[in-house]
Amino acid sequence: MIITASEENTPLVLIVDDDATMRLLMRHTLKKAGFHVEEAGDGLPALQIFREKKPDIILLDVMMPGMDGYRTCAEIRKIPGGEHIPILMVTGLDDMESINQAYEAGATDFITKPITYPLLGHRVRYALRASQAMANVGKSQASLAHAQAIAHLGNWEWNLAENTMLWSDEIYRILGLSTHTENATTVKPSIESLLKQVYPEDHALFSSQIDAAVKTGNTLSFDHRILMPDGKVRIVHEQGEIMFNEQGIAILMNGTTQDITERKSVENELAQYRNHLEELVEKRTVELTGANAQLRKAKEQAEQANELKDKFVSLVAHDLRSPLAGIISALEYLYTDDEAPLNEDHQDIVRRLLEIGKSAIHLIEDVLNISRLKTGKLTPKPKFLNARQKVEKTINNLSYLAKQKGVELVNDVPDDVRLFADIALLGEVMQNLASNSIKFCKKGDIVRFFVPADRPSTIGVQDTGIGIPAENLPKLFKIEEKTSTTGTAGEKGTGFGLPFSQDIMLAHNGGLTVESELGKGTTFFINLPLITPTVLVIDQIDNERATLKNLLQQFSIRVLESTNKEEGFTLAEQEVPHLIFCDLTDCELNSTDYVNRLKQNPVTKDISLIMMSTLTDETILNKLVNMGVDDFLRKPLDNSEVIKRLENILLIPPPVS
Repeated sequence: MIITASEENTPLVLIVDDDATMRLLMRHTLKKAGFHVEEAGDGLPALQIFREKKPDIILLDVMMPGMDGYRTCAEIRKIPGGEHIPILMVTGLDDMESINQAYEAGATDFITKPITYPLLGHRVRYALRASQAMANVGKSQASLAHAQAIAHLGNWEWNLAENTMLWSDEIYRILGLSTHTENATTVKPSIESLLKQVYPEDHALFSSQIDAAVKTGNTLSFDHRILMPDGKVRIVHEQGEIMFNEQGIAILMNGTTQDITERKSVENELAQYRNHLEELVEKRTVELTGANAQLRKAKEQAEQANELKDKFVSLVAHDLRSPLAGIISALEYLYTDDEAPLNEDHQDIVRRLLEIGKSAIHLIEDVLNISRLKTGKLTPKPKFLNARQKVEKTINNLSYLAKQKGVELVNDVPDDVRLFADIALLGEVMQNLASNSIKFCKKGDIVRFFVPADRPSTIGVQDTGIGIPAENLPKLFKIEEKTSTTGTAGEKGTGFGLPFSQDIMLAHNGGLTVESELGKGTTFFINLPLITPTVLVIDQIDNERATLKNLLQQFSIRVLESTNKEEGFTLAEQEVPHLIFCDLTDCELNSTDYVNRLKQNPVTKDISLIMMSTLTDETILNKLVNMGVDDFLRKPLDNSEVIKRLENILLIPPPVS
């Protein structure tokens, strides 16, 4: 491919995936988003392409034959130029072991399957911006550190080659000496003059610290005492840095001297007060010591018991699932081996063993999922999502199973239905309910997804199968009640899928309900709270804030307002909006500090954030992107651009043209 002069700055993306369809979809999406694309089917050609093309970013599939994604990532990091390139791992795995393995191999971030293709270009562009921001930060750290090192009370400069020294007036005052502007007979600045003011017992410390800094080039940083002309002793902190010429010879030391006597005095007083207070507290809590010890012991025992339970679940998942998977693979090989076919009796035995093994693996998976949810290791992270699209993905996942049984899957969910839920966990619930319906359907039956009348945040899963006995309905969602029965084709279940799904919905402040009639079918209802999108607008300019508020209210959005970031932060903590529009130019609180506060606060860290500004400083914008800002809008605001953000983040339907 010939790249023209106008295309030289277009980012090059390397896609590495053994699935040709996935490569095709990603290539089409990224080219449409304005990227150049190279692709490879596995790790080895990917390494060659990287050496030749030097891409700007890599999308790397984890599971590939031959050289998998982990090894490919590690090898790229070893190649010159590959140390800092952003590598996004494309994976369907979400267990902690796989995540840790990817980061250890050098991955920058993840893109989970199934991929949301409309957002893929944005993810890639933000990853590139974040990478560039990190590079800019690295370049500026050296100059920033130097500026901070010489920022306090008195500063000095020592020319090592000429052994001459300059002091600021503050140095004279710290040492209790007259400045050169006050007295013609003042002390001449020199390292020897400075040493004369050092407390005698600290001479050796002072000299050794200075010598070590000059010889090693390390930063000078230490405390010492000085003897004032009136005989008083004060404490100062020395901070300095060595400058070298092109030959690596130390030629200059810049430094600061700060009087920290009062600070040290306060620290000593606080330490004495703290020690005294601890003695008082210890005397007054003798009677509680035994009780506290018992409580601590009971707490430790409870934690140990809980830890043992978690370890047991992990043991089940790891030490039982893997061997069972191996056994099943071996049995499937025996069952399908055409070269040494089994007789009919042996085939029947192997078939039964396969059914038992697969049932055991499903049981282990369900127990593991329930344990993760109960212990808080699996918590919902809800976002606004399109219900019809989510149902369509579920139908695609189950299409093969439905086709095998001759069951039709129907999506009657309207295009404009919006839900607020954890995307992955809601998908788990939909798949559990739909696969359960297929299990109890016969050839020609229908499983239908729909939205009940007057219940816009509920999804129904209705089948025309055999139905459920009325006495079993109250037991379906209770883990202690064994309700699993054999499907119409002899399918067996674990009995944990429905309780797990109910736990997921309860964690969303929703729930599952069911209606059924023997011989006519069953309908499960996925009930979620009806959430009205809430947006916080922070802008000190009244008319601009009012204009944005009016636009948002046209889409039935609940709008909160603030004239400054500090008040806005309090509102964000109290109300937890789904989206914040914040004016970047509000001078009352530094924008980077504000973003950091939002993203570090556990209550507000997941709120989507759009910054608004008349500024276009790429350094600031890149830094904010790296800190977690979702998007930027240039002032004065363009309504069409605002609406695009609402469509992407809150799934607000576009206006009818």
